[in-house]
Amino acid sequence: MAGNFNVRIKPSEFQKIRKAFDRVVRRTQDKVVKTAVRETMKPVLSEARARAPLGENGMLKKATKLKVTGYRRNGFVVGIVGVSRISKEINGVKVQPSKYAHLVEYGTKAHGPKVKKIMSNGRMVFGKRVRGTQARPFLRPTFDGNKGNMERNVRYKIGRGIERIAQGV
Repeated sequence: MAGNFNVRIKPSEFQKIRKAFDRVVRRTQDKVVKTAVRETMKPVLSEARARAPLGENGMLKKATKLKVTGYRRNGFVVGIVGVSRISKEINGVKVQPSKYAHLVEYGTKAHGPKVKKIMSNGRMVFGKRVRGTQARPFLRPTFDGNKGNMERNVRYKIGRGIERIAQGV
């Protein structure tokens, strides 16, 4: 014979339980979406590194990284492939690729002093005109080439993550 039973929970206790469930759902949701974005962006990172010019020291290629960030207020999750702020000392000079990555990506115009003679440290220094450098884009073409695939892959991987959670895997 099956018996009936009742559970009484105070409204204040019920609110605590509800908030705890909400936190679990939010954390699970964040984890699924962040994982989907990270997995989708990994091939983009690989392609960006492959396209990055090697340069004199290879730091630009090494400094190209992936960062996945979630914004709790609006629920956005963003995957960023870009050049990080890492630095390394090479031959006594601090090299930080994030300081020159935009110059490589977009190139530079010819530049130099407006007047032939300039003063520096109290003595005369003669400036000279410097040729510009040609743009060698590596981030924008990578993004443009993968844009459609990224949207499709994120949707698919979020769906797979939800299925896994529903199955208890």
